[in-house]
Amino acid sequence: RYFPYGKGLRDKLARRGYHKSKKVIITNPDTFEIADRLPYLKQSQTIFVPFAIDPDKYDISDETNLRNQYSTENEFLIFCPARQIWSEKGNDKMIRAFAKFQKIIPNSKFIMVAWSLDEYKSKELVNSLGISDRIIWIKPVPKNQLIKYYNMADVVLDQFTLGSWGTSTPEAMSCGKPVIMYYKENYILRAFGELPPILNSFTEDEISSNLLTLAKNPDLKKKIGYESREWVKRTH
Repeated sequence: RYFPYGKGLRDKLARRGYHKSKKVIITNPDTFEIADRLPYLKQSQTIFVPFAIDPDKYDISDETNLRNQYSTENEFLIFCPARQIWSEKGNDKMIRAFAKFQKIIPNSKFIMVAWSLDEYKSKELVNSLGISDRIIWIKPVPKNQLIKYYNMADVVLDQFTLGSWGTSTPEAMSCGKPVIMYYKENYILRAFGELPPILNSFTEDEISSNLLTLAKNPDLKKKIGYESREWVKRTH
């Protein structure tokens, strides 16, 4: 995502390296847009290689014991593993969206990871919206623990600004979980040749609406979770 633009020797050498290379591997679909604008890089040089997601590692598992630590049996549980950087992840959008959703589905909780630049701002926003008792903050966890958090949740939220994803979305999908996030269709079609069964959402209202759809339709939630895992197995 960060290509060399400066006038220093390092940037000049990097640009020359990109220009001379036969192929430049791209793993994040949104970087197509950046690469296409670079005068020293031809579109034919870029090749997309998706993140390697092992479906045997990122698999469906029963995490009832972990879930019971955070919620009662009938609560709708949302999980977001994204770091708190509003400009990149849109954490403020998802917090406001959850506040709207929680008014209709009060028997719900939202688990977020407390780390990075805007952690304090996110916590302030939660307090100002009066939903502190519905938010659970956890510290960053290692991958083997993260898989358990994916599996205990009803739905996973990722990011709502860049229009693409990193590893969290396909990891959660591989665990059979429906994902709500924002992606730009042209990026994804160029990378994969097909669109995923993700509930594409950009605005607070779209996020909240899709949360409601899943909360009110458990069969649909299960169906999207199954289709999500199959999509990752087919494309990654």
